[in-house]
Amino acid sequence: MPGSVDMPPAVVDAAAANSLGSAVLTAKDSVGIRVFWLVISAPLGLGALAYAVYGLARWAVGATDRSSLFIVGILGILVSGIVLMVRENLGAILKRSALYLFENGLVHTVGGTIEVIAWGDLDDWQPGAAQRGALVQTYRLLLRRRDGYELLIGEDARDKGETGAKNVVVLNRGRAFGQAVVQQLIKAGARGDTTWERLMAGESLSYGQLSLSGSGLHLWDGKTLAFGQIDWVGVKDDAVAVHFTGAKDVSVLPLAEADVPNLTDLTVNANRLATLVLHGNRTIGTKDS
Repeated sequence: MPGSVDMPPAVVDAAAANSLGSAVLTAKDSVGIRVFWLVISAPLGLGALAYAVYGLARWAVGATDRSSLFIVGILGILVSGIVLMVRENLGAILKRSALYLFENGLVHTVGGTIEVIAWGDLDDWQPGAAQRGALVQTYRLLLRRRDGYELLIGEDARDKGETGAKNVVVLNRGRAFGQAVVQQLIKAGARGDTTWERLMAGESLSYGQLSLSGSGLHLWDGKTLAFGQIDWVGVKDDAVAVHFTGAKDVSVLPLAEADVPNLTDLTVNANRLATLVLHGNRTIGTKDS
């Protein structure tokens, strides 16, 4: 499990001011690969720069012909690229992000900036995964505050470019930390309405030709798409769509978006129920679930 609960005073004060409760867990942005590239690229860049300066000096005194300038130019381009790489990786190391998980929220720090995400201020939260080759899947958890602030917890540096999220924290064990976040969200009842409570108590809710319960999404023809069999419910091409676990693409149901009342509520709750199956941390239909 990522880090022990050790935090700076400013984080403690921010958590107390927002009534986040007791500390649970901390984790810091993974910088191992950045340190690796910094160690590799810095000596290469210095070596290329030195050789380029040496080549220019020899050309200046007539010790070599103009063809050597071509090599110097290539080295100059190489040095420029390495300087950018060193700058990016060094900046990421110096401005390392950290996450501090509490019972009732999360504190995100980067450099001297502190952002507090209280569960009651969340507009949405969704877990997900990114396929990395044939066998590897990396975990993602997106948290969106009501004021538009977004935080993506991931396991791969490519998540930022692929998702467009401005605030991305890459953790070596992002799945473990994300699961801990989801556990605290559910314990705190972050959904904040009676529909979620009714589902967690074991009820089945009707959405026109569809209904939803802890066991799955129930279709108009009596078929049930069980959570575990599906891991996402949403909209595609103005129709209700589902994603079957392990499938490459989503499947569109023959049911128009406009024909499902309270579709947003259905998709949010369905995806959260799918999350519970994914994390295996709740029993639906029990009093203390």
